[in-house]
Amino acid sequence: MQTAAPKARRERKAAVKPWARALNGAKAKDVFFIVARGALVFSNLRPTFVVYVTLQIIFVDCLRKPKRRRNFATRIGNVAQVVEQRTENPCVGGSTPSIATHLFFSFLFRLSPIKGALFVLATLTASCVWPSEKNGASTSAVRIVTLSPTLTEIVYALGDTVVGRDLLSSMPKEALAAPSVGYMRALSDEGILSLKPTLVLATSEAGPAAVLEKVAAKTKLILTPEALDVDSAVKTIEMVAAALNKSEKGNQIIANLRTKCDSAAKIVEGLKVRPRVLYLNSRGDAASLYAHGKATTADFYITGAGGQNVVDFAKIKPFSEEALINADPDILLFDQDTFERLGGLEGLAASALFSKLKAVKEKRVVVAPTAHFFGVGPYAGELLLNFQKAFYP
Repeated sequence: MQTAAPKARRERKAAVKPWARALNGAKAKDVFFIVARGALVFSNLRPTFVVYVTLQIIFVDCLRKPKRRRNFATRIGNVAQVVEQRTENPCVGGSTPSIATHLFFSFLFRLSPIKGALFVLATLTASCVWPSEKNGASTSAVRIVTLSPTLTEIVYALGDTVVGRDLLSSMPKEALAAPSVGYMRALSDEGILSLKPTLVLATSEAGPAAVLEKVAAKTKLILTPEALDVDSAVKTIEMVAAALNKSEKGNQIIANLRTKCDSAAKIVEGLKVRPRVLYLNSRGDAASLYAHGKATTADFYITGAGGQNVVDFAKIKPFSEEALINADPDILLFDQDTFERLGGLEGLAASALFSKLKAVKEKRVVVAPTAHFFGVGPYAGELLLNFQKAFYP
């Protein structure tokens, strides 16, 4: 005659048995659904929460009473729902996120400690290969907002995308699909945080400072140095690559940058006569001209390509019509936006001011994408070689 099991043991078996029976009789697609759901949950929840849940699974067997186990599972499921809604996880199989997550955790906490731990291991493994589907332009698990054209170029060079960008980020063209958060020196925290970024990349030129402080309080913010030469560009690429866990790819970009810049430097060493070059930026018409002097991206390209910067002051200053006539450069360098505002070559030739210049008369006008004049980026080596060809046809 068999002795009846203790009441507590019978209750415990009764709580586990239905789930064990359901799992044994489940179809392959059902098991896949549960593992897939778990992968999505664990790939998007905070690591601290995952560790917490795992530890609770190991010790959940201490809750001997089925009712207490069910209540505990329900509470964890409710917490997961809130976390999931905040991270905007997608749902699987057409189920709503809250119901799917609740079912996942309810199932999880009815397993034995060993089975539960193994199940967590399986879902964590699946989460490493399961694709993350986020709304927005980015297909990465990281939602990136860049506040500098140079940083935007670096992110795309590393093979990633952005969900938001500053107004002047136009390279590569794919970046234009992401919404603009405004001019890099006149930002608002509401515009940036509305995109729910997990990583914001900015240079020391971004601002106002109060806005960046508010952003840093809500999400991860990385400030990079202003890239005005090869060394600072390398530092910036290293910082962004490390933040995106793509240091190997970053090293490849850096190696290519150094190789191209070294090639340009060797060509410049043999030059005896250098053309006088002036880079002008216009914010509307010829009445608002700004020249870029020393310690600017334009100066890096002018001198690196074998030219001589006409102006000897530092940074960016207004440039009067009289100063322009007196400078009379051999070559005029424009960004694409300024060149178009001034009407192109025809507009310059028809201008009472520019038509007097030697560079316009000889049609020695060089134009480059606007985004490249806001910092030395991953393609600076190629740009230097292209400028050399334009300066020395």
